[in-house]
Amino acid sequence: MVQSEENSPGLHPKPPEDISQRQLPTICIKNNYPYLLKIGKLEGIIDNLNAPFFRVHLKKYGPLHFGCSGNNRFDDPHRKYGVLYLGCDESSSFRETVKFNQKNLIDQHWLKERCISKIGINRGLTLVDLTANGLTQINADGRLSTGSYQIAQLWSLAFYHHPSQPDGIYYRSRKDPSLYCIALFDRIKTKTNQIIITSTISFLDKSYQHKLGNFCETYKFGIPKDDKIPDKL
Repeated sequence: MVQSEENSPGLHPKPPEDISQRQLPTICIKNNYPYLLKIGKLEGIIDNLNAPFFRVHLKKYGPLHFGCSGNNRFDDPHRKYGVLYLGCDESSSFRETVKFNQKNLIDQHWLKERCISKIGINRGLTLVDLTANGLTQINADGRLSTGSYQIAQLWSLAFYHHPSQPDGIYYRSRKDPSLYCIALFDRIKTKTNQIIITSTISFLDKSYQHKLGNFCETYKFGIPKDDKIPDKL
């Protein structure tokens, strides 16, 4: 029996040659509005210009890193422009980055060395929307958020150089598709005071124990016994 194309999708195709002439599917995010709308939280967001995004990072480094290593999904394949990856809530930032073993125990060193920062953006964002029906108009599908990094980076490059100049990409978390992330292009840095760090807290801070415990409960993670890690979260 010959499998249909739908049953064996393989690699996602490269961007179409005429993508610069196509209208990109975009979503305008002001005050993190689309994500809050999706999860049913609308109170207090209309006038809040700094509604937060989140980023997990090493304590020894700052949270605002526009990477160009080529090691991440929507990095520049030519390593010229940088990309900042943010979660639309704390759960997406945690789940996208957490390191754990085959027994679902979180790596102790990962936990000790990292913190989570809340980041505000002082203007609306226009992002290429890879989460909905607009994928069809650019001959794309969900594999851009789950498949080959090499292919996804070619699409990132096409989006970056598109005449409409989007600020970045809005996409589903590969590790929990119910959550959303953004990849911001470094051109946002050219405008002063557009990105504001509103808070940074260690995962092992006592005030964060409850949230860390909620993450562990949601994803059925465990934390190895360690004198420096609380027994109860």
